[in-house]
Parts: sequence; C-alpha cells; structure tokens
Amino acid sequence: MRLLIAEADRRAGAYLQRALAESGHVIDLAKDGETALNLGTEYPFDAVILARALPALDGLATARRLRAEGCDAPILMLGPGTSAGERVEGLAAGCDDYLAAPYALAELLARLDALTRYGDHGGTVLKVGDLELNLPTRSATRAGRPLRLTHRELSILHVLMERVGAVVTRTELMEALWDLEFDPQSAVIDAHVYRLRKKLDDGFDTPMIGTVPGVGYRLQP
Repeated sequence: MRLLIAEADRRAGAYLQRALAESGHVIDLAKDGETALNLGTEYPFDAVILARALPALDGLATARRLRAEGCDAPILMLGPGTSAGERVEGLAAGCDDYLAAPYALAELLARLDALTRYGDHGGTVLKVGDLELNLPTRSATRAGRPLRLTHRELSILHVLMERVGAVVTRTELMEALWDLEFDPQSAVIDAHVYRLRKKLDDGFDTPMIGTVPGVGYRLQP
C-alpha cells in the first residue's frame, strides 16, 4: 500500500517510515499539515496516518481540509488524548480511527489493516433503489454514477442499507463503527451522515437518507 504519514517529530516520523516500509508499504512523509494536505489531495493514497500535533495546519484542520477537498482515503489520527471527547474530536474532523500515544507498533499495524480491509463479504452487493454498494470492492454507485465515499461513510451506508426502512439510532451507529463511550448527542455521527447525504443526493431530486428527529436515521426504501 501507499501510505501518507504526517508527523512533525523527526524521530517519530523516521521510526514510522522505517517500520512501515519494512512491512512492505510505500511511504510519503510530510512534516507539517500544509505539506500533508498538498500530497493528500494530489496523489492517491491507500491510507493516511496523521499526527494531531502538526505545524502550519494542525491534525484536526488537516483532516477537515483533506475531506473537504475530496480525499477519501482512511485516516488514522495519532494523538496524546485518551479521553472519549478527544477521540470524538478527531472522528468528527473526518478521521476514521484515533490511536492515543504511547502506542505499540503492532496495534498501529492492526488498526491500519482494519481500516484498509472492509471485510470479507464474498460477492455481496447491496441494492436499494438506484443505490448500489459493492462490499468486496468498497465501492458505491447511485444510478450508475460512482460515489467517492470515505471508509466511515461506506461503513455507515452499509449499516443503513442492511436495515433499509428501519430507524438506526446514533448510539447504534457509534457502537457498530467505533465502539467508544460517548455522548449519543455528539455531533460526530451527524457530521459523517451529513457528508454522506450530500454525496448520495448530489444531482438527484429524491433524498436517500431521512432524519428521525432526536433518534437517528433511516435509509428510504
């Protein structure tokens, strides 16, 4: 895989670059947020490892900008925070996972593998109306038009499509996708669903995802 690492600490960056290269990956190393943003929007990466503490643009701002500018690669944020609130901040910014320091290399590799492997679903393709989700290839289309979805957006869509017509609560989505202790009213789920909804409905008159106020979301059958 081709990976982008954004790490301001010289020793930490060199360590990650060497360790991941030894695991067979091709590495691009950025030492600040602006460089990471330029690389992440110019080249296709299989995943991004993003330190929260970065000069120029911090990790949270870099993640938001990457998502806003079309980067759909899974983002693993590395940060000092161990509280649920700090992790939720990273997820709300568009990251797919958050690993608190100090961390073991084995755990980082395991999380990276989980982010880049959508799962073994055989030949499963889910269809709802003109919306189609191909699980093995981690791709989605609406009316035949490819949708550029992030890992988390694909995961949310997967849950909603499997339960089409049923209300899926924010708590259920959070527990299914992140397994964090969190405030069910946190904006992290709303932020991801908002971005997913914009991508699904762009150019179409019929919205796919409906909101059930105070409860959650429902994919329209």
